[in-house]
Amino acid sequence: MFLDEAPEFPRNSLEALRQPLESGVVSLHRAGWSGEVPANFQLLLAANPCPCGYRHAPPRLHRHCTCPRTAISSYAQRISGPLLDRIDLRIRLQPVVGAESGESTAVVRARVHAARERAQQRWGSTNASIAVQTLMDHPMQGDASEALNGFLRESGGMRSTHRVARVAWTLADLEGCDAPRTRHVREAIELHQPMWDEAT
Repeated sequence: MFLDEAPEFPRNSLEALRQPLESGVVSLHRAGWSGEVPANFQLLLAANPCPCGYRHAPPRLHRHCTCPRTAISSYAQRISGPLLDRIDLRIRLQPVVGAESGESTAVVRARVHAARERAQQRWGSTNASIAVQTLMDHPMQGDASEALNGFLRESGGMRSTHRVARVAWTLADLEGCDAPRTRHVREAIELHQPMWDEAT
């Protein structure tokens, strides 16, 4: 599910995604009936850095943000912390000017397939699906566990730490490593940036 301009969606609609993101099911209650239906989905959110969209714009675009600080803060608060905690990758993108050639889709697909196979052999499932306790109990390499614990101490959030751990295992699998190393944990942390900086 891709939600473009996510802060523009009604707050209650966004908050309703929290439970199915965790459980993979939606609980429904209607007159005379209640039950659960499968809802195992991947969520992608896109948001501008401010209402006008030009905050942090590079000089080459010759556009400048005109939003008051209060408007930026209000815009940022439309997506709650608990929902953000459930997002594995949070990346700030820069406007694209020109294009560079990269890897072909076939090459990337093969690497992803190999990474999923590694996870399947290790857990019997993907990194995204394995139970949190199993994930956290499995040993990492070198100082990777200490780097993860450092993130926990600084962020103060177990859910975010679990998300970073899952991404670190995936990065290790993509690289063909048996377990995450410190660099994988650090990269996973870099990929878990705040959506808006402290200036908001």
